[in-house]
Amino acid sequence: MEVKYKTQIAEILGDGQKLTGVRLAVDDSSQELSPTDIPLERLFIEIGGVPGTALLSPLGVVFDKMGFIQVSEALETSVPGIFAAGDVISHKFSIEQISSAVGLGARAATFAFSSFRKQRAPNLWGTSQINRKAQNG
Repeated sequence: MEVKYKTQIAEILGDGQKLTGVRLAVDDSSQELSPTDIPLERLFIEIGGVPGTALLSPLGVVFDKMGFIQVSEALETSVPGIFAAGDVISHKFSIEQISSAVGLGARAATFAFSSFRKQRAPNLWGTSQINRKAQNG
């Protein structure tokens, strides 16, 4: 993994079916660099203390008055098929802790899987192989 400082994602690139990369723009006026395209299969955005949600605005995603993404209980945004989790979502569903963000990310992935595959996602917790009746008695 490579961390890119003083850059912004100028554009998310795709082929109409999946993410193919991002176009970065240097966020430093002292440098005259052209945008750089980076091929990707997955993208994770670290937002810092302020929700970095500007890329979603042109898609029609609805935000609350503080700039956080409004989501349903299934963590789906106002745009069908776009899910959000963690510190970027409205505080109604977020606790602002890393453990909460991780859990919400897992839930969002489950809901996204169910939405895209039109089937129920595998259980996040799995199935116990322990026969509790035999142990108790």
